[in-house]
Amino acid sequence: MTKKNDDNPWRTLASKVMYQNPWMKTYEDKVLMPNGKEGIYGFIESKPGVFIIALTEEDKVCLIESFRYPMQEWQWELPTGGIEKGASALEAAQHELAEELNMTAEKWTHVNAFGPSSNGFMNDTQNVFVAEGLHAAEGKLEDFEAIRASKEVTMAELQAMIKAGELKDGQSLAALMQFFVWRGHL
Repeated sequence: MTKKNDDNPWRTLASKVMYQNPWMKTYEDKVLMPNGKEGIYGFIESKPGVFIIALTEEDKVCLIESFRYPMQEWQWELPTGGIEKGASALEAAQHELAEELNMTAEKWTHVNAFGPSSNGFMNDTQNVFVAEGLHAAEGKLEDFEAIRASKEVTMAELQAMIKAGELKDGQSLAALMQFFVWRGHL
């Protein structure tokens, strides 16, 4: 559900869940808009998640190639996943690194968090972690995930992939922006 904000120009008159699954809920709220008129506002509540920037000793970033059903295509992106109820963001990041890249890390740094790429109709929060001191580990993909490849890219290759539109996942791009700022590259 939405957070309470004392200076909110919108007023929620009624709220109902229209659809839900393990990853999200879709709401339809009856609202009083800032212009004083009643209306309907639909939005998606998604559980919070993590994005992992796994850095090798050679300062390369590990990417995965995942099939994204809504886009109907394979896309290069950062390892990512949701935070399960009762787990911390760090625990989720550690789980996803093992699951998607079969790795563990000696050092974890929480860089920052960001909101959804579509904040007009979503309300999730994503945490960005840098994982360093990588080691091979046993991991197992969830049976519903489709990841067919992973690769390590240099910072120059990463920037070239972004420029060429080969890495175009909006949330991976937001996580990388925070990483670059954290590192002092921007």
